Amino acid sequence: MNRAAVPLLLLLAAGTARAGVVKGPYLQDARRDRITVCAETDGSSSCAVEWGSGLSQRLELAASGQHHEGTISGLPASTCQPY
Repeated sequence: MNRAAVPLLLLLAAGTARAGVVKGPYLQDARRDRITVCAETDGSSSCAVEWGSGLSQRLELAASGQHHEGTISGLPASTCQPY
């Protein structure tokens, strides 16, 4: 399995003035054409990840409490994607 070379840009829109990332971002469930991006925050906030050539794609991560995750799908097989 090829691993993605991934510089990350994680965006937070603070629901509280002091919310910040305390874990991650990290990747889970890597498949040929998709991967799940996760992050955990210390407060209520929303997160998004920008990915693809020129970081031109954006995915809002769904929140469950302070855990956020989203799946990027439709990736070309065996390629590296910046995010």
